[in-house]
Amino acid sequence: MRRSDATRATVLDRALATSRSISVTGPLTPLDADRVRARLALAITPTSRLSVVPDPTSARWVHDVTPRPVVERPDLADLSPGEILTGLRARTEPAGTVEYLLGGRWLVLDQSHGIGDGRSSLEQIAGLAGRDGSAMAPNLERSLPADSAWHAAYRHLLRHPARLREVARLRTANAPDASDGPRRELAGWRSTRRVVATPMSADRVAALRDAVAAHGMKASAAAVTVSLWRAAVAAQEIRVDPRTQVLFDCRRYLDPAHANDHGNLAVGIPLRFQGWATPVEVGDRIREVTRSGWPVAVLGAGELRGLLRPRRVGPESTEPDTATVPDRLRLSVSDMGRIGVFGGVEWDPQAPSHHLYASLEPDGPDAATTFVSEVDGTRSFTTTFYEAFVDRAVIEAAHRTLCDDPVALFRQVMDPTPGTRS
Repeated sequence: MRRSDATRATVLDRALATSRSISVTGPLTPLDADRVRARLALAITPTSRLSVVPDPTSARWVHDVTPRPVVERPDLADLSPGEILTGLRARTEPAGTVEYLLGGRWLVLDQSHGIGDGRSSLEQIAGLAGRDGSAMAPNLERSLPADSAWHAAYRHLLRHPARLREVARLRTANAPDASDGPRRELAGWRSTRRVVATPMSADRVAALRDAVAAHGMKASAAAVTVSLWRAAVAAQEIRVDPRTQVLFDCRRYLDPAHANDHGNLAVGIPLRFQGWATPVEVGDRIREVTRSGWPVAVLGAGELRGLLRPRRVGPESTEPDTATVPDRLRLSVSDMGRIGVFGGVEWDPQAPSHHLYASLEPDGPDAATTFVSEVDGTRSFTTTFYEAFVDRAVIEAAHRTLCDDPVALFRQVMDPTPGTRS
């Protein structure tokens, strides 16, 4: 392994180093492996984000400029994205540098989340599957500064101390339940990780937008997603935690010059909602949290704790495979919105729709993470969960409820039957 200078990893980088992020993009015009290798060769430099070697035990990450594996996997060609992601999730190899798999019309990226959040994956996909990959190498040289969390916290919070009171208020309003409820004991849950991937067709996406607009409301796509996904899961008659974790990208708090830098600067904030929260209620809460700076306060506090009390992280296999958890499913949603960097991607001309699915690791056996992206009008939903806690059929049914007729679900959320809003 050819190594070069080291880069300082943030506390968030180290916390995510052992977590795997896997994406599946397609259907594409089948990629030429040699072309992919040639483009990667230009991007794996001694200062590129792609060349860092994630290490949860060290604050200094070395760069490895050895060529990354590009593996042709014809066995993946006839599998669905959900099957591909479930199979890859079953692998026991530790998370590491990026591995690239070419499975017929699908491009698969399998990497340590410590390398970066969704932005770095988008840059790679656009560069490897696009007509012109010349921008990928220089763009991936743009790493977030090591003091990003501090800088963002200073700009948004320390220069405006009154916002700290709003953060405290929101933390209290969204605190977990104090009372003890039913609990479940699980054994052998790590081997039951599963992935369900489902598209919402472009015509249904457009119909849902029209329905939201006709209702006279202004709600972001993320707010609509959180509202409807909570309702779709609750409709399966399972217990759902009243708090849903929503992902916030803290680059918004940085100087705009760093808006496109790569690394990890996104954090999940658990937000409490009553019953079937409407998109307006969800959107209002998301805006409150964004304005307050709660997400960047979490990052800044985490960075401080990491410096004062460094936490050593061991491999996943050394952690217990038994757990006792509350008997209610914890939902987490990461909505990337419309993907704007795929304009030059060479899609399969025969494919009726284009997709980016991604599996993000749940933070426990009672959690389910849902990743959402939109490409050329079609929205793609990927949910990763543990079947030891929730049956696959439940997640599949929730996906169908959401994606087959989102307008009907939206109308039900806006005019629920008595008692569902309590």
